[in-house]
Amino acid sequence: MLNDGAEKTEYLVSQIASKNTKDFMVKAELLRLERLGLLQRKVLDEGDPLNFSSWSLTEKGRKMLRSATQTTQPYTSIVEKAEIEMTQAKVEEQLRTVRIVTTCPHEFRDQFHQLEAEDSTDVLRQLFSQSVNEVKIVTPYLDNVIIDRFENELEKMSRKDVKLKLIFRDYSLQTQNAIHALKQIFEDNFAWRRVSTPVTEGMRGQSARGIHAKFILIDKKIALVSSMNLTVNSMNYNIEMGVLLSITSVVEQIDEIFNILWISSKVDRD
Repeated sequence: MLNDGAEKTEYLVSQIASKNTKDFMVKAELLRLERLGLLQRKVLDEGDPLNFSSWSLTEKGRKMLRSATQTTQPYTSIVEKAEIEMTQAKVEEQLRTVRIVTTCPHEFRDQFHQLEAEDSTDVLRQLFSQSVNEVKIVTPYLDNVIIDRFENELEKMSRKDVKLKLIFRDYSLQTQNAIHALKQIFEDNFAWRRVSTPVTEGMRGQSARGIHAKFILIDKKIALVSSMNLTVNSMNYNIEMGVLLSITSVVEQIDEIFNILWISSKVDRD
């Protein structure tokens, strides 16, 4: 079909009406070409758009058709090229949603910002403020820096009935103080669990079951994955780096990791 000449092919496409196309495979191919931006359709009946539409080539479709007739490319090559271009465009669009987030002492801050890296405190303030339904946090270590830095944002979350779920490893006095403060703010909308391995004689307690990952999920739409703990040392003195991303498929996987950890961790206690 595509090798019979661009003008003839365009004319034939213009004569296609879905109601005259009984073959399901042909309709599926029309829909695929539409998704790739090679065809466009005019719906003739909104109540049954699949079976009542007329089709025409898009400008992109015309260009690829002309290229095909000049080089005698087979039909499959044209479609494969369109699919590759679409995939590349999607990847590029997704990569534009990935941002670098850093935590560092003042002497490094200006240098990092020249790379368009964003400050972790600023990012977390923005994320907490914009949350609507639920925030999930995984951090091995936790202290009152979460209150000192983000009290206003946390209280705003509480007023909106945003739920906060926390998973950590170290149950130190500092962690207990932070948990107590979070309970005061969120009340019944706060829950925490601990993933750790008990210390055994002759062995360190930090083993494969101890949490070392650090990430924060906002409404199952945005994830901050970072080397940073929510502690004074980590946020004030260490050099930490992470990425903020909103790629749906990746965020969904991170959310599933959180759910697995939540189910397998120890229930919270007073």
